[in-house]
Amino acid sequence: MILSRNTQSNQFSPFSFSFAKPRQARNCLSSAFGNIEIYQKFPFFDSLIMIIFMIMTTSTIVFGVTDYSLIYDIGTSARQIALGNVVGFSESSDSIFENPAGLYRVNQFSMSVFSTKVMGEVHYTLMAISSKLPIGRIGFGVMQATVDTIPKTIRYKYDPNNPDGVGLPDNDPTTSTHPQVENWFDYKNSIYKIAYQVSLGNRFELGTTYVYYRNEYYSISGTGQNFDMGIIYTHPIYETSLLVRNVLPNQEVRYTPTAYELLPTQYILSMKRSVKRGWDIFPQIKYQQNEWLASIGTKYTPNFLPFIHFVVGYKSFLTATQTRKTNASIGIGLTLATISIYYAYERSDYILDDHKNYISLTANF
Repeated sequence: MILSRNTQSNQFSPFSFSFAKPRQARNCLSSAFGNIEIYQKFPFFDSLIMIIFMIMTTSTIVFGVTDYSLIYDIGTSARQIALGNVVGFSESSDSIFENPAGLYRVNQFSMSVFSTKVMGEVHYTLMAISSKLPIGRIGFGVMQATVDTIPKTIRYKYDPNNPDGVGLPDNDPTTSTHPQVENWFDYKNSIYKIAYQVSLGNRFELGTTYVYYRNEYYSISGTGQNFDMGIIYTHPIYETSLLVRNVLPNQEVRYTPTAYELLPTQYILSMKRSVKRGWDIFPQIKYQQNEWLASIGTKYTPNFLPFIHFVVGYKSFLTATQTRKTNASIGIGLTLATISIYYAYERSDYILDDHKNYISLTANF
């Protein structure tokens, strides 16, 4: 499929980025042309995949309202991904993207960095900082999913008097004229957060986050805003976390007066239960798009090596097409003084690169 000038002249419909949607585009190519490993050797192959994905998503938004895809559903740290995407128990500033009430674990100052690449094209990056105030704690964070240098192509009608020159645009899809790259553009999906946490007595921690969404693609941009709220109940041997994402109902990421996507509300209840000999168990239930999604994670910290953490997780999740799937993950963490480094690994359905590796870094002072 080629984005011709005729295609680009129509009003664009915006879309939300999810790594499951490009996978659908690759599956379409695989069904139509067989083994797509042959075709990936050609120039702009990965960009062609992205363009097909954009067209598929555009069609969805044109004919009906969809929910905005929250990019941090992929995970906000290697620790969280290894734990089966269980949220609410981070000990650093990336709690801003989990349960903001978890900022109570930050002593004075914390910084978190997370970065990964999906399908060799989509860059996910996260940065967060938090600090203690006289009353409570405050945090700031940004997470982005970006795709760079996507080609905008055009086809020109053949002119026998000027075979090598630029003629009139060719908007007839049945002709055999070859496309040319007219220019390049980027895609950027960003989430900005400001969080505040305060303690309510000895057992309860409360947190709230202002969330600003921005989606940019070619000449289209859309923005939206909402709030997250979380509460954590602490006990010497267990903790319970409740998080509600996008508390305000019927809020939108709006692109034009008639083109928008709804911000989905998510409810996440999770627990941490400490057992003997350095084991912690993390069960979770999540309500999203009228589906109950269960996850569970375990962490083992040997008593004789308290700076090493072994993590295993199992999660259920929804793809971009609302298909229910499950996945397992493993990871390892290393804590040295104020620095923690986590590594996580999981498989994916992306047949050309079904091994996904994640690394995150936190510093707590």
